[in-house]
This record gives sequence, structure tokens and C-alpha cells, in this order.
Amino acid sequence: MKYQPLKIFIVGLVLILGGCASIPKESVKLSQEVGKGIASYHEAYTNLLNEYFSQKRTVINSFILNKYLPKYMENIKSELKAAGEDPEKLHPFIVRDIVKDISEKRDKMHEELEKSRIALIDAVFKDYLLLTNANSTITGLLQSAVDVDEAASSLTGTIKTLSGNQIDFDEIETKFNEYLLDAGSLSNKNISLYENVKEILKGKEGE
Repeated sequence: MKYQPLKIFIVGLVLILGGCASIPKESVKLSQEVGKGIASYHEAYTNLLNEYFSQKRTVINSFILNKYLPKYMENIKSELKAAGEDPEKLHPFIVRDIVKDISEKRDKMHEELEKSRIALIDAVFKDYLLLTNANSTITGLLQSAVDVDEAASSLTGTIKTLSGNQIDFDEIETKFNEYLLDAGSLSNKNISLYENVKEILKGKEGE
């Protein structure tokens, strides 16, 4: 599943303008409707992103409780047994440290998730601002009955400045699962979900 900025609306308007010798009144209305579509689409997609990450927060909580904690406890008990202590009898200070470590792990994963969400929201908002500003400009130009070529050129120039972000949820999902797998292995690789999301966005900008 990919997010694609509403370039198609703008491109369509450019094509319509490019085929006209004079500005038809329908073009102004079309431009205004495009503006409404951009705003509605951005709001809906932002809500979708927020819901996606809300669900991932729940996944992390479940992961900590059902996978990370049991494996963490296995390691603790193995260490106690190797030290000649009863692994079933945990001293209060050990329990305190376990609670502290588990809480810190959960909080760190929540932080990684939130930073990733903000990075994606920012990428979407960047294209939204460019598109809505371009459309506002073209609406004003059309209402002023400016030359068609000038109006179309204004939009074309803005299209070229768009970041080109296409947020691929399948790719993000893969990185998220790799992140959980690494955390569940209790390894020291410390895969960063946030850094992976930044790399995904950086790669899309370069395409």
C-alpha cells in the first residue's frame, strides 16, 4: 500500500490548461475543487498514519509482555542457576531491576515508534503544503484571467519541487517486523526503526 501525493489532480489541471487557447470558467471551479480534494485527502491519510502507528504501539506492548519479558526472564534464571542460586526465588532488588529494564525497553521502543510516525507525517505534510500552495496560486491566476501558458507553467514548476514521497506500508511493515525480531533476540545489534524509516524516505526522494 503506497501513499501518493495528489499530483494527478495538478497534472490533470496542467493538461487541461495546456490544451486551451483561453481560460474557460470551468477551470477556476476545477482548481477550487482540487484544493478541497487535496485538503480532504491529506486529512484522511494523516488519520490513517496515526491509526497505523497506534496499532503498532499496541503490538509493541503485546510483544514486551508476551515475548520479550519471558525470554528476558529465561536469561535471568539461567544466570542465577549458573551462579548456584535458586532461579525460582528472586530477591526484591532483582525484581526491581527487572521491572526497570523492561520499562526502559518498552519506553525506548515507544520512542522509536513515535519518531518514525512524526517523520512520515512531516513527509506527507511537506507535499501537502506544496500542492495546496500551488493550487491556491493557480486559482488566483485563473481568476485574474492570466495567460494560460503562464498559469500552466506555474503549476509545472511546483510539481518538479515535490519530494516524490511514496510511503510504502509494506516496506515499513517489513522494517517494523525486523525491529521486533532484533529486540526479541535480546541482541546488541540495536536496529533503529526510526533510522530505517528515514532511509526509506531518503531513498524515495532520490528516485
